[in-house]
Amino acid sequence: MPAAVRSVVRKRDQETLLARPQSASVLRKKARRHAPVFRTFDSTFTGFGYCSKDLLQPDEGEFWAWPVLDSGHDMVLTLPVFVDSASADFSTPNITPAPWVVIQYAGEFYYLDLDTNEVDGPYGYMDAWTVNFWQTPENLYRRLVNQTWFSDAGTFSGPYAYNPPLFGTFAFGSYCLN
Repeated sequence: MPAAVRSVVRKRDQETLLARPQSASVLRKKARRHAPVFRTFDSTFTGFGYCSKDLLQPDEGEFWAWPVLDSGHDMVLTLPVFVDSASADFSTPNITPAPWVVIQYAGEFYYLDLDTNEVDGPYGYMDAWTVNFWQTPENLYRRLVNQTWFSDAGTFSGPYAYNPPLFGTFAFGSYCLN
């Protein structure tokens, strides 16, 4: 594992850089938007989500999330956050952050487990996904927010949040519906 990736683990311990969910109030307020919550850098790909059912487990829906990708920074950290709502306007969202952060470094991807601080990888981009399962209730609307930090020369940006595009059988515009 590269020393730069190990430094994220140490920095997280000292400064709680990746507290979960760090900006829940921002995510809650902005989950309704279709566009990125904060400005998008020219070099940033916001990631994407895929809505499916029965691929990994019978009778369960799966919401797959791919991280932000940006080769214009030394390191990119993405915390996928799944936002559920009983209504399409997301007026009462329920926020579930993923249990790990995906770290992009030197063209490869690593997982940082937020509970154990263990790092796994490297992986290619297509293997850098996170999945969230659902069974009930029916007619639950789901969105993905990729909460992201950029690092250059050892300094981290504040969190940015992106609502990436969604694809799949259960994707309807900017949300999934089970």
